[in-house]
Amino acid sequence: MHCTPNELTLSEANVWYYDGVRVYYQIADATSDNSWNACALLEQSVYRPYVLSNNGWLNGYEVFARGLAMNYQRTGDLQSRLAVADLGRQGAYSSFPNAAWMIDWSVAREIAFGIEAGLEDQNLGGAPTPYFQDQVELLFGDFDQWFVSKNASYVQPFMVALAAGALIQY
Repeated sequence: MHCTPNELTLSEANVWYYDGVRVYYQIADATSDNSWNACALLEQSVYRPYVLSNNGWLNGYEVFARGLAMNYQRTGDLQSRLAVADLGRQGAYSSFPNAAWMIDWSVAREIAFGIEAGLEDQNLGGAPTPYFQDQVELLFGDFDQWFVSKNASYVQPFMVALAAGALIQY
């Protein structure tokens, strides 16, 4: 059903969304079946050009750096390294100079993905952006809005999980 040329469009219904590259590499690792690496490369052939053509400036909910970092670590492909750097240093939720407009729980997913992209870039030798710690503090503020001050109008469990995952990685 997946890992076919039918997946070669940038539709959120396709596997690239939520880091299909990473998922296929994880399947290859978990099963010791390297044929899954071809599926990772198939997804990368869709996603990486999108990242590079936009210099990492994507919608915050489309930032998936881990699979690209895994490709760089496995192959040394400098285009994947550049894509990770673009997402981690230049993305909309990685390089904002004014955090005030993001102090709202409703963008927790985007901030979490920005943190994860920054961490992937740092793990590959990149320096943190001047705003990296602000991103982390924003997520702590989201947890306050959800569970301490309780001033969020509702809680989306998947966003809590994504935020927690980014903070754990941090």
